[in-house]
Amino acid sequence: MNCHNANFVFAGSERTMMGEIFVSAARPFYQSISIMNLDVIPEVKYSEFIKYHFEKNGRKIDDDSIHEAYARFGGVTWYIQKIMNYVYSITEKGCAFYVAQLDETVEDIVEENSEIYKNMLFLLTPPQKTLLVAIGKEGRVSQITGRQFLKKYSLSASSVQKALTALLEKQIVTNNQGVYEVYDKFMTIWLSWE
Repeated sequence: MNCHNANFVFAGSERTMMGEIFVSAARPFYQSISIMNLDVIPEVKYSEFIKYHFEKNGRKIDDDSIHEAYARFGGVTWYIQKIMNYVYSITEKGCAFYVAQLDETVEDIVEENSEIYKNMLFLLTPPQKTLLVAIGKEGRVSQITGRQFLKKYSLSASSVQKALTALLEKQIVTNNQGVYEVYDKFMTIWLSWE
């Protein structure tokens, strides 16, 4: 296809997939782009946006709710959107949503996905399931083959290595500079209940 004076934007949250497309010498788009990482949207911008839309439609939300949701989910847009859409839907016109309601709201969202998470666990081998639950309970793991982590969850280094490879390939677990965590933050909460 010949395109003149055309710019393209390729966006995605799967860094490994995006990386394979553009930084692998074996791929047709190799070195054909300028890579730009976008940081999370600043909390103050989210707060202004959320409060504007609540107030525009006769609802209120306190600053603490926005701050807590932002902090808990690291400012990741998908989670903020999911939570705030849910909060908006349960807050009637003329009413307000307060931070004291946030835990229950997040629990409701996690419960909605409970069957999906159960099915995901069912499809894993026992060592993969054990490791996933352990990572979920910890939240973030940097010493995944460290003695303390292995002992706490009755794991062996060899089973962890094999299970971890599978969980990374399935993109259930992520590795960001040697820190492992469950990709889905709501699933992390669900796993902490197991």
